Amino acid sequence: MKTFYFIFILALLSVVYAAPYTGSDITFTGSQYTNFSGWVNGSTPGWSLVGTAMCSAWSSQWVEYTATLTSGNWNIGLNAINSGYLGTGWYSYFSVDINGQTVNVTASDTEVFAGYINVNLSSTTTYVVRYTWLNDACDGVSRDANIKIMDVFFDNTATVPDEIGGVPVPEPGTWLLMSAALLALTYKRLR
Repeated sequence: MKTFYFIFILALLSVVYAAPYTGSDITFTGSQYTNFSGWVNGSTPGWSLVGTAMCSAWSSQWVEYTATLTSGNWNIGLNAINSGYLGTGWYSYFSVDINGQTVNVTASDTEVFAGYINVNLSSTTTYVVRYTWLNDACDGVSRDANIKIMDVFFDNTATVPDEIGGVPVPEPGTWLLMSAALLALTYKRLR
């Protein structure tokens, strides 16, 4: 019986959340910026467009987005992925300055991850958010850290239903593990 309780507790502690931030009130693709530090020009650092995403291979590059926000509590951030090859154990996160606050966004070349700050506004305002990429790395062979901003979001936390947006949603594998633990507990209890 103790084994089944252990499995159940392990299932509850192992909740894994979906990585990208979804369901926000306002979302812009990376290419819908209002200002930025400049385009890549030969060996001159800057940004490039990859589809609708903004991509940079150099640190200290910044890009701004502007939205009209009402009073309230807002999660403001970005969904990003690495556009180079990271390999395993080489580069674990992007450090991004979001209007003066450093946020670490998990770096992956296969999955999109989110990072955000929380801002309380007392009145409706035109809000400009600047994202500055603070770190960069390249091993000169095959691995490279190139931030690709897929989209940015402005999310009024008062308008977000519990199952989307700022409240993380458990991944299907987590539901499966929790369901298996509950079934095992129920079976053991009935025996």
